Amino acid sequence: MTSIEKLEAAAGKLNAAINERDHYITRARNDGYTWEAIAAAADMSRAGVIKAYNRANSGE
Repeated sequence: MTSIEKLEAAAGKLNAAINERDHYITRARNDGYTWEAIAAAADMSRAGVIKAYNRANSGE
């Protein structure tokens, strides 16, 4: 496997992980958790989880 193929594979895995994380951020918010609790669980800033939530729910 070439380095570019390895990079493509890694990027695919990273994107899948980000999509999964954003899905669970949305579920946690829909379950009533606070932005602070979600941020702590995701090891992210409050602003970061809000941005991820908005991205996941923007319909794009």
